Amino acid sequence: MWVPEGKRVAARARVASALAAYQAHETVRVRDIASIAGQLLSMSYSFGKIAVLMTRRLGAWVASHTANLPPSAFDRHHRLDASSAAELEFWLTAWDRFDGARPLWRPPHMLSVTINTDAAGRSDYHFGGWGGWTSERGELRLAAGQWTFDTAKFSSTYLELRSMLNVLEALNQGGRWDGQRILIRTDMVANPVRARIISGLAPGQNTAHIRDLTSRMLSSFRSAKAAGTWRVYDARWLQFSKWCAGQGFDPYDCAPATAASYLQELTESARQHGVGPQTIEQASAAVTAHFSLVGRPSPMQHPLAALLREAARRTLVPRRRQRELLTFDELETFVAFHLLDPAAPPSLEVRMLVTGCVLAFTGLLRFDDLSRVMVHHELLRVEPGAALEIHLWRSKTDQRADGADVTIGATGGLSCPVALVEQLFAAGAYNRFPGEGEDAGPLMRAVTPGTDGAQRLQQVTAPLASPIPALPYSYVYPRVTELLRAAGITKKVGTHSFRASGATAAVEGGADRTLVRKTGRWAEHSKVFEKRYVKESAATMAAVTRAMTFRR
Repeated sequence: MWVPEGKRVAARARVASALAAYQAHETVRVRDIASIAGQLLSMSYSFGKIAVLMTRRLGAWVASHTANLPPSAFDRHHRLDASSAAELEFWLTAWDRFDGARPLWRPPHMLSVTINTDAAGRSDYHFGGWGGWTSERGELRLAAGQWTFDTAKFSSTYLELRSMLNVLEALNQGGRWDGQRILIRTDMVANPVRARIISGLAPGQNTAHIRDLTSRMLSSFRSAKAAGTWRVYDARWLQFSKWCAGQGFDPYDCAPATAASYLQELTESARQHGVGPQTIEQASAAVTAHFSLVGRPSPMQHPLAALLREAARRTLVPRRRQRELLTFDELETFVAFHLLDPAAPPSLEVRMLVTGCVLAFTGLLRFDDLSRVMVHHELLRVEPGAALEIHLWRSKTDQRADGADVTIGATGGLSCPVALVEQLFAAGAYNRFPGEGEDAGPLMRAVTPGTDGAQRLQQVTAPLASPIPALPYSYVYPRVTELLRAAGITKKVGTHSFRASGATAAVEGGADRTLVRKTGRWAEHSKVFEKRYVKESAATMAAVTRAMTFRR
């Protein structure tokens, strides 16, 4: 079936008009784009499934400007995005290829080549990528790459199809498969790292069982480092991969001299932006970690790269971020403002965040530590009026999860951590004694409005197989900043500042430095503790000079 001539001319004219507006940097009416997408979909009897696939971005663009808005939103004008314009351009150039001419998919009569492809979507720390492999005359051929920031936002269907096209283009060098029928198996395990490991197997050892073990082996490899470390390494590896791709070669084929050139470029950029040597060191470690995943020596371990790192340490001077500290008096002001106003009782969320800040201050807790404070009665023990005993099952300095116990004493007064935790337990109706197979969850968790308008815990307990998540840093940090500003505290204070503020307050108050280090779980001879966390006041430092003249 063909699209009637009159309908075809009218539809193409509307597509051309919308595309011309985009190219002229003009806006278009949302209703017009919705009509174009609907018209193209109505012609699927002629185009086949391509009509659905090649209107997805147009539909998403319309939805982004009309979702949860009144009907008048359809009559507003906005600028088209590049992906929507690409679909319009497709219809102008490829209309006749699909208008009654042939279906999008056709069963092959003869297969010459089989390709396995896969696509990985975007995650919190990676844009994702694509990969594929085939075996040709006993030789394993690979192709892989990363998505860009813009591409990673597309749907999983688009990414799978794009992966197929990328693999075909990469492996069909010189047109070696032109005219042949190819079977593409998508959603296969086409992990490029796994494929490289498989390619290194000795002849006769590339069995199905061993290939299956390689997938589990990769999980074991990544568990050798903390998840946070891999988030940093994966981001740095993506940057390195993009740089290599821009130079026209695979990152795993990078030579030592080329790797050193990459570090030189990073050093120059760091110097320009006032960044310290940590960027160069992280990039080196990330590349080494990813090379180790495929069993190859890293070019970053070459003497040339080592010289560049040493030069960066000696010449790059970072701009120190100003980290301000809270005093104990300011902490009490913060607590009083939000929790002790009888005319405006705090919401459960505010009580939870303020109590968390007090625990971070008095227990010298990092944000990750705070997110791992569990309310189970055996993991958080409360001695009313005396102390809290928190068992941290894991922390930044305890990657093997040996566990550590933190004792926080009662202080009395407005900011007593023991009293605040007890009040939070009562306000949130936490279940600290879950049943068998249940998770009691973390102290810091999501809340939701109840039927009476008051907030309550979104989850009180959950199955151990799907435990209750803690509030993420991306939520806590801006909210704590808002609460500090509301209380009149304008210092530049982050969640980690509470740990440094507590350590400084303890030392200034006369606490033994060794006990402060133990409470905060700093190493015995930690230079960071003295250099970055404890900030003696001017009066304390001035006492050194006065001590020199005590005989007068």
